[in-house]
Amino acid sequence: MRKDRSARGSFHASGSWGDGIPDQEWAVYDEAIVRLQAERIPIALGGAFALATYSGYWRNTKDLDFYILEEDLPKVVEVFGAAGLDDYFGVLEYDRGWIYRAHRDGTIVDAIFGMPNRRARCTPEWLVNGPEITVRGRTLRVLPPEELIFAKIFVMQRPRCDWPDIINVIYGAGPVIDWEHLLGLLDADVPLLRSVLSTFSWLAPGRAGELEAELWGRMQLPAPEEGPLYDVERIMLLETRPWFAPLIMAETND
Repeated sequence: MRKDRSARGSFHASGSWGDGIPDQEWAVYDEAIVRLQAERIPIALGGAFALATYSGYWRNTKDLDFYILEEDLPKVVEVFGAAGLDDYFGVLEYDRGWIYRAHRDGTIVDAIFGMPNRRARCTPEWLVNGPEITVRGRTLRVLPPEELIFAKIFVMQRPRCDWPDIINVIYGAGPVIDWEHLLGLLDADVPLLRSVLSTFSWLAPGRAGELEAELWGRMQLPAPEEGPLYDVERIMLLETRPWFAPLIMAETND
């Protein structure tokens, strides 16, 4: 199941979904991007930007997530300050052990260098193995799908669960995901992925059937049943509000 992670599909590389970003928010993001790139600080986009890259669906969270190396944090803080961004800690206290949050005009820009649960730190590989996208004329690197799933799979809190995002990433990028690499990242926590894949296969049997066959045996899961690319009734059983990107995009295009 090992794959060449440099041989990626283009996904939604044109970043046309970026047209939906409000101009006031983009002005803040753009200045941060320009200054970080001018300082040659390695970055990769996570959060809503990464999700939109792999799913095509833009969800405005009113913040932008940059993944960075922890060693670059002092320089990033300096760059954010030069861009007129203030530490968000004065508005709402947060855990500085994995993230630096800054804001301007109600828009938040995050610099993430680890996981909230301290499971891992961002490494140089996280910042170079994802696809490149162009958003409003800016060329940017996105977090690889494997690392994006790895970062999100531990987020299961009462007010927030990122597993729906993971399902959207697998639907959009599943055929090119390096599952061997992802299993290596998860290590002893692979049962979490097993649960996600079991749910994914139930929701989107046709798409699950397009994933490499040996994955299901490796996960100790039955092969996906025959069925449509995704099952609308099952999707609606879990959540009637919009969350499944292919269904949202299909309804938008009707």
